[in-house]
Amino acid sequence: MVTFDVTRSDGRLTAPKDGACPADLPTGNPRYQAVTDSQGEVRACWRLGSDAGSGNNRLAVTSRDIVGTTVSCASATAAPADQINIGSGNNQRAEVFGPAREPLQVWVSDECNGVEGVPVTFSVTEGGGLVNGQNSVVVASVASGHAEVDFTLGSEPGLNVVEASIESDPKEPVEPAVFSIVGVPRNENLPTHLTGVVFDNSLQ
Repeated sequence: MVTFDVTRSDGRLTAPKDGACPADLPTGNPRYQAVTDSQGEVRACWRLGSDAGSGNNRLAVTSRDIVGTTVSCASATAAPADQINIGSGNNQRAEVFGPAREPLQVWVSDECNGVEGVPVTFSVTEGGGLVNGQNSVVVASVASGHAEVDFTLGSEPGLNVVEASIESDPKEPVEPAVFSIVGVPRNENLPTHLTGVVFDNSLQ
């Protein structure tokens, strides 16, 4: 009897079918046991876990009364991108014609892992602002799955809207990430004042 155990990541193990592992593996379990054949061999199908990384999946193989453990490692790459979410930069307020304080950043993922090299299209859809100095710009996601642009507000006060999108299957479209930035006009005739409280080192 040989025991296979998934010891890192959330991979699953199942029995081979007709001596091979099918492409559509069933759910399986983190532990699988099987008896060796006449040649002393035993096989298990190993479906990798949901997280991507170098050597991030690990499998330990043991057998009762046999000293030692055989360990196998496998690296998993991210699945194709099927989601884009706002990372930072949403719901800002800034002066009209001025730059937003934070870049507009999105995260492209397979719902679990960031996906590198995905073209992200940032487009201004309302307010007349600019992303990286243009109405629309394409930026590739970096290794972590993030992509970002600088935003300059339009000339009119009020709402500025920027959509960030990726290409997807028309049958299963990926919803864009939508940023809202409010432009505030400068009024040099309005007074400005600051108020505060002075504390000592005991917060009195």
